[in-house]
Amino acid sequence: LGLPVQAILERLCKCAVGLCGSCAIGPYRVCHDGPIFDSAKLRVIAAEFGKRRMDASGRMIRVDH
Repeated sequence: LGLPVQAILERLCKCAVGLCGSCAIGPYRVCHDGPIFDSAKLRVIAAEFGKRRMDASGRMIRVDH
């Protein structure tokens, strides 16, 4: 449809300044580049959605559907 979209993404952040990488999703760091992402950035990271998530310790785990 070509509608402009913005979304707020959430990740566990350990350092909150983008140094540790715990909040990384694709090429972006949620604490530094977000938390609000526009349509163009969401397209870049679309393949990440629903595949993996972080547990409470910050480890990436696979999401099985």
